[in-house]
Order: sequence, then C-alpha cells, then structure tokens
Amino acid sequence: MMQRNANPLTLLDERRLRVVYEVVACDGVRSAAERLEMDASVVSRHIAQLERQLGVSLFDRVGRQMRPTEAGRMLFSFVRERHIHSHDFLAKLGDLRDLRSGSVAIATGEGFLVDLLRQPVAAFLRQHPEVVLRIEAMTVDAMVQGVASDEFEIAIAHNSQPHPALRAVHTRPLPIELIVRADHPLVRGRTALSVPDLLEFPLALLKTGFGLQKAVEVVEFIERVRFAPQVVTNSLAGLRAFVLAGLGATFMPALVMQDEIRSGEVLALPIQSEIMSGAEMHLLVRKSRKLSPAASQALVHLTRYLSRVPPNAAEV
Repeated sequence: MMQRNANPLTLLDERRLRVVYEVVACDGVRSAAERLEMDASVVSRHIAQLERQLGVSLFDRVGRQMRPTEAGRMLFSFVRERHIHSHDFLAKLGDLRDLRSGSVAIATGEGFLVDLLRQPVAAFLRQHPEVVLRIEAMTVDAMVQGVASDEFEIAIAHNSQPHPALRAVHTRPLPIELIVRADHPLVRGRTALSVPDLLEFPLALLKTGFGLQKAVEVVEFIERVRFAPQVVTNSLAGLRAFVLAGLGATFMPALVMQDEIRSGEVLALPIQSEIMSGAEMHLLVRKSRKLSPAASQALVHLTRYLSRVPPNAAEV
C-alpha cells in the first residue's frame, strides 16, 4: 500500500502511466502490448505495480477483458489531460521563443514617447506583430523603481541617477537646452547662455521627480540661484504649450521638440552648465533579471534607436 503521507503524483512512473493509458485506449492488454511493443506479461506487471503503488484497483478483470474501474478511468483522463496540457505548454513556449506571442513592459518619459512609437516601436512591431508592448510614461523616479521591482523590464530614462539594482545597457549624451520660440529675446545672440542670463525671463518648469527637474535643481545649487517659474507642471505637453504660446522658455532636450525645431518655430539654445550639457539618456534593466525573448529583441531595437538619437539641436 502507498504511504499515507506520500504524494503519489510525484512518484508515478511514466512508463506505467503510458501502459494504463494504452490498455484503456486499446480496450485490452494484448492490443496495448502490440502498440507499446511489449510482452503482454510485462504490461500486466506494470499495471499490478501501479495498483500497489496507488493502493486502488485500476481494472476489473472479467475473463480475458480488462475493464477500467472508476479509478482507472480517472487515471486515463489524468494522463490524457496532462498530455494535452504538455503539448499546449510546449507550443506556447515555442511561440514565446520565436516571438509569435508575449509582451514587454517598457517605462519611459512623456517627452520621448512619440519618437519611440515612430521609430523603434514601429520597427519592432513590423517584425513581431504578435508581441504586445506595454509602454507607460512616468517620472524618472517611478521608472527606476518600476524596473527594480520587475514591474517593467526596460526603462528609457533621461538624467537618471545610478541604482544598485539596475544597469545601463546603453548610454547616450542628450543635453538639456533652453527651448524658446524663434522670436524670443534670447535668440538674438545665439551663443551659449549662462545661467544668470536666464533669471530675468519667464520660465515653465516640471515638478520635482522628473529627470529634467533634478538637473535644474542641481544647477540652482551649484550656481547659487533660484529660478522663479511662472508655471510648474507635471506635463511636458504643458511645457511645450507654454513655449509655443510665446509665454516664455523651458528646459528640455531638443529631441522632445524636434518637429518644431525643424520647422523653425522653436529653437534650442545651449546652456553654459556641465550639468545641462552633460545630461544623458539611459537604457535600463535590472542587473540579475533574465529578459524574455521578446524583451531581449525589444532591447536590441531600443539600443539601435538610442545610438542614432541626435544629441543636440544642431543635429535634430
């Protein structure tokens, strides 16, 4: 008899399960033995051993016939369902491996979302239309936390600080510049602006927590100044609207307003600040996480994209 506390499913011999399955399916020991290429006596011995192991009768022996008991029918169904589930699992695993299914969670800043969709996301989805990309815009602090906690597999973060759980797969210079409308008074000189030059002009800034604003706060500390923004928002769209309405200037990478820069409506002016000119874009993953095939391929597309991102307004 089976031990009371043992789990029979962990002890089942695959050969014995197959024997029982074939005896039920073939409606007899002899036919099952032919399919299994075994002697009938070996088939009977496997059945007897499995019955002893499980502590139940799997067949009623009526003359030369073997009729499955309720336990035998249950075991037959178990083996059949397990085979179906195994087949489905392997098929789905193959789909994931070959990028015929799957999903990738990506975190990024609002300002880069449009360009991501235009370029690397579009290229990735043309090659792998069955994969779902979940892309969310958020602050750099939320991105870092999201990747560290495995909520997101990849983050494209601007001006992020080092985190012990993360590694930067790719880093790209992406300076922060002063974004102004073409008719702004600061455009006249068109030279690199000092931080004090900016103090007398209206500004719109982001709330604390964004990579852009972290850079602004460091500049304030180093330069011993304090900007007095007319607008503080959590939206890059709000900053764009502020500039386009002619209300003043803001800080951001030229890439965020590349369309307006190309049209000549807006200009990106360099700032004399190592913090601003040294800002970078980082492609982040968690150090010890093994990415799924879909995420690994997405990472290839994003790395290729970042390597081509124009670093400043002159190249937009």
